[in-house]
Amino acid sequence: MQHETNEMEKKELRKIIRQRKVALSSEERKRLSHEVCRKVMATEVWQKARTVFLYMAMDDEVDTRELIADGVRDGKTVVLPTCVGDDLVLRVYEGEESMETGAYGIMEPRGRVMEEKDYGKIDLAVVPGVAFDKDGGRMGRGRGFYDRTLRKMPRCYKMGVCWEVQMVEKVPMDELDIKMNNVII
Repeated sequence: MQHETNEMEKKELRKIIRQRKVALSSEERKRLSHEVCRKVMATEVWQKARTVFLYMAMDDEVDTRELIADGVRDGKTVVLPTCVGDDLVLRVYEGEESMETGAYGIMEPRGRVMEEKDYGKIDLAVVPGVAFDKDGGRMGRGRGFYDRTLRKMPRCYKMGVCWEVQMVEKVPMDELDIKMNNVII
């Protein structure tokens, strides 16, 4: 019964957050994304990380291209997800020329696949979400892609990134949801 209640709460919350994000102009999204990226780059965990798991943003997510560029400049190994069925496969980013349009219209890398046995090398995962709370609660789009992937890297530092309009008092969580170590706004 609790699971059904959470799913109804999540569905309603996704609707509310979608409305809040639609109210942001593209200029605001760009400015806010830049601010979030600057805050991420200022963290000690970013500066010390050698291998980072990032993502290519959809229009309604924090744009991480600045982080990808900074990571490459700094000599970090940057891995990005590709959607394969119901799973994320991580691939090493090898420059913009190695990107192609993938599932859901998101740019995805064609680079070398990072084997699951190597996920322990990932120091930092920067994770998008629909909504977050101050305790590290995260709600995604409902397919569980990130939760299943993050479960395979338990020692990795998990950093959620979002805009202020995506922060809520309490994200409805269940046992399959992975909490973030930190959320950057």
